Amino acid sequence: MFFIDCDIHKKVCSSQRVSGFPTIMAYKFITTTDEQCDLSGIESPAVILYHGIHQAPHLITWYHDVKDLGVHYEEPHEFHEGCNVHLIVKTTADSVDRMKLECMEHICKEILFSECFILQEDPLEDFYISSITLERRDGVSSEIYKDGVTLNESFQRTQELHQYHGDHHQNNPVCSEDQSKCFRNIKEFIKEHSRTLLTELSPILFHSPTSYKPLFGNLPVLVALVNHDMIIEKENKFMKVLEKISTRYYKSPCCHIC
Repeated sequence: MFFIDCDIHKKVCSSQRVSGFPTIMAYKFITTTDEQCDLSGIESPAVILYHGIHQAPHLITWYHDVKDLGVHYEEPHEFHEGCNVHLIVKTTADSVDRMKLECMEHICKEILFSECFILQEDPLEDFYISSITLERRDGVSSEIYKDGVTLNESFQRTQELHQYHGDHHQNNPVCSEDQSKCFRNIKEFIKEHSRTLLTELSPILFHSPTSYKPLFGNLPVLVALVNHDMIIEKENKFMKVLEKISTRYYKSPCCHIC
């Protein structure tokens, strides 16, 4: 933990866009040195701002929420607030493509609006990925990668995910020949297909522009702020109005924040 006096270190605070005091922020660094991941070295961290009550219990809870975003080595649980995607990653010791688990763990930590569940029968031996399944909050689920199957074949089997997105059937390499490009394409596929017409953002992700910006890119966004006590369900009249607006404008996602 670092404390900075912005009266003395004005340039540092200005570079971090600090405009109010006190400002509390977390930096989530994602690193890897494996060249096959094509993500070597230190990338720009995800910056997550704290906008809660300035009391120790609230800060500790927020810190643990931020720290635990990303990877779990257990069976999937229910969707948490603000998490729209579960990535189920199964592993193997014997692989055709030899797609390394380390690279997928890196992707999981980078995409903060999703949670990854790594299922390993033998953590000491299973270092390669056997399959990746993308499950969305709206009930859509599809296997997006399978060891020994080309990405073109895998992506062609995910038609249900393409309702509001473009396809990804072109320029996909054979993963055993170009693992770096495979991981790049898988990451972009996950980002593109994680967005739904109605996408929920938790307060943590809403106050972290670096986390949800990749989800929407340059698309227009309508943000609906609702009372925490308001139950957001698919059959809710308010939700139906938002869905109608989003459908009308097709690729204009609509977010609601609890």
